[in-house]
Amino acid sequence: MTPLRRLAMGGHPGFELEAGDTVIFSARAIPVHGEMEHMETNADIARACGVRRTLVGRDGDLFMIRSVPGIRRQVVETGRLGWQKQELVRVY
Repeated sequence: MTPLRRLAMGGHPGFELEAGDTVIFSARAIPVHGEMEHMETNADIARACGVRRTLVGRDGDLFMIRSVPGIRRQVVETGRLGWQKQELVRVY
């Protein structure tokens, strides 16, 4: 498997490092894909590995990563859209 493909797979269940993999260290971790429980677990793992700051948000949150990290909650309107009678409609 190519290094780029393995990097893209990181964070998916069953992913394990292999000899020759590159590990990137960072001062911040921001899990942004998956269920809340998974993102919180990924943040916990990052902290256990020495990452100083983690940010975990929800749909609609705006991440501020510079110069003072933080999250503005529910800034962006989110939701689901469906197609009905030839137009987009909000699905609740």
